[in-house]
Amino acid sequence: MQQMKRMNTIYILFLVFLMRVFLPALNDTYISLKHSIVVTDVALIIFYIAQIAAVITVAVTTGKLIQNVKRKIIFDRKNLRLLKLLARGIMVPVIILIVGQIARVYEDDMLTGGPYIWIMGALFVLFITEIFKKGIELKEEQDMVI
Repeated sequence: MQQMKRMNTIYILFLVFLMRVFLPALNDTYISLKHSIVVTDVALIIFYIAQIAAVITVAVTTGKLIQNVKRKIIFDRKNLRLLKLLARGIMVPVIILIVGQIARVYEDDMLTGGPYIWIMGALFVLFITEIFKKGIELKEEQDMVI
């Protein structure tokens, strides 16, 4: 029971962290867009919508992973798909940032910690995904033996 409470606490802290990272950038954009909408602002809106979708994907995917762990579903193909989706969700804002800077839609670095920390986070999740893949293979092999 206490482990469930810890998982809920970690998930809530994770959501707070996501909001802390992305809300200030969204607020600054809203203020600048309030004054005028031009072509670059429309492109900026599209980039921000994609980033918001990525953040929501990360939050929902993390929630589903935590629910699966609570149900004691750990080494399962569903979790493998969720981990891959999580890694993509972490990587999308970085790709959007890089494309936006190349297209000169925006100049500033909107990701707290810079894009490199986010790339490292995505690579870490992909590393964990490979561990889970090996664990699933071992579990399936063990299930066939029994």
